[in-house]
Order: sequence, then structure tokens, then C-alpha cells
Amino acid sequence: MKRSLLVNFILSLIIYFSIDCFLVKFTGVSFLFRFSIGYFFCIVIIFSGYFEQKKIMNILNNECDPQKCLAEYVKFEKYIPTKSYKASYELNRCTIFSHVGNFESSFSILESIDPKILKKPFKYLYSGNLMTACLRASDLAKAKEAWDQLYCMEIPKKFLPVKEFNIIYADLLFFNPSDENRKLFVEKAEKILSENEDKFSMLAKVSMKHYIGIVYFELDEYEKAKDYFSYTIEHGNKLHIVELSRQYLERINAL
Repeated sequence: MKRSLLVNFILSLIIYFSIDCFLVKFTGVSFLFRFSIGYFFCIVIIFSGYFEQKKIMNILNNECDPQKCLAEYVKFEKYIPTKSYKASYELNRCTIFSHVGNFESSFSILESIDPKILKKPFKYLYSGNLMTACLRASDLAKAKEAWDQLYCMEIPKKFLPVKEFNIIYADLLFFNPSDENRKLFVEKAEKILSENEDKFSMLAKVSMKHYIGIVYFELDEYEKAKDYFSYTIEHGNKLHIVELSRQYLERINAL
């Protein structure tokens, strides 16, 4: 079990005063220098859990292994010092469950979260997950509400291409479906991929290519669809969409 934030805080204070006493006794450095050194170690220790969680989420983002990620992530179940932290923790679990294919658990988690207490990056993640969950449940009204929030949300520049993809995915394929908009979607989606592929995580690339493959399949452009599904299968490891891509390939090969 991971240390709680309180334990980390107490540990950081002990280390801070130990360092301060050592520097006072054996060096002649100023108080400001001693304080800076102690403060640095305090911050590292207090937020060590956060950095370790981020490392664990990279198992999903880079290795595309949601089962392994979930097994590691549950170690932090009791590491919940604040409501905001708990909501962020649960939201990451929601994302992992989605990529396992356990959408019931994912949606249940979303219903338990109060988005008002989320920090900015997690507000974006919440709206994106909610929109996707509602689209899967064919609840277009709630999906559109989440889409509106996502569309207006200010987010860090590095997340903008993924946001743009999610916006056009819902808008062109669900809210305004037509063959013309499907063609417009793949045109825009392929441009997003080509301009940002080296910046995307493997999870983002695999997911985007899977959905582009579906649209090509719906447009009866089967060879292009096969290329995208094959990429998803080759690089998607244990993601839920890998099995879905295999099913699409089987349907294409049976034509």
C-alpha cells in the first residue's frame, strides 16, 4: 500500500529539519539556501505519489496495456487526501476501464464524480470520457452537452490536436452523420495525424486509426480500412479496440 499524503507530509518535515540541522552544523550556508534545499525535498516527497501515478498511466498511454495499468493503479486506492485528488484518481480509473472495454464501470465512475472539484486537465478528461460514454449509450442529448463543454474548454496547447479529433469525431459522425461528413472527417482526421503523429502517445495513434478505419469501412473503402485496422492490431497490444479491429478485418476478408 502506498503512503498517504499525510504520511508523506510528516516524512518530508522530518527530512527537512534533518537537512537543515546538518547544514547548520557542518556548513555556513544562509537560511535562504537551507530553506530552498529543504523545500525542494519536501515537494518531491509530498508529490511522489502523483509522479508515480503518472508513470503508471504511461503503461496505458505508451504500452497500450490497460490490464497491467489497472493492476498497478489500484495500489493507490487508499492514497486519497482530498476530494479533488479522489475525483482525479477515479477519473483515471474510468479511462483505464474504457480501454479494457468495461464501459459499465467507466460510466458508473463518471456518475459518481462531481466535475466542479476537478482541476483543469481533469475537467477536459471528464468531458471527453462523458461524451464518449454517452455516444456509446446512444444518448446524443447528453453527449451533445458534454461536447459543448469540451468545445469551449481552454486546455494546454499539447492537448489541442486530440481535442480537435474528439470534436470532429462526435460532430461529423454522430450529431451530423452523412457520407459527405464521413469523408470530411477522414480528411481532417488524417491531417491531424500527419501533423502530430510524432507527438501523440501510442494510445492516441492507435485509437485514432481504429476510428478512421471504421469510417473507411462505412464508406466501403475496404483497402484503406484494412491498413488502419492492421495498424491498430499491430500496435494496440491489449486494448479493447484491437479485438474490434480484428472483427472488422474478418468482415472485410469475408466480402
